[in-house]
Amino acid sequence: MISAIKEIGEIALKQEGRDGNDLLKDPIYAIVENPNVDKVLSVMFDCQANYEKVELSDFDVGKYWIYLYRDGSTNGSDITPTSKIASKNIKDVLEKTWKKKIFK
Repeated sequence: MISAIKEIGEIALKQEGRDGNDLLKDPIYAIVENPNVDKVLSVMFDCQANYEKVELSDFDVGKYWIYLYRDGSTNGSDITPTSKIASKNIKDVLEKTWKKKIFK
């Protein structure tokens, strides 16, 4: 997973025309973005990548980098294994978002 995130970062930097010098200072900030959301639905895994649980929590703007969020195309998947849910009614859109954006 870490090497995949590194590769995503390298591709994103090339697309943005950046030289990567900022990677020497703060590598994670070079690829992640602040999603500006209120709540976060996190899929939790243990150290052996086994599913543990799904957790709903408040978004912490001071630690936005821990969510590894980077948006993608409007109608497709995000670049990282994340997704925004555009509706306040989570029950109505959760299954659709999960299938279309997370496991696409």
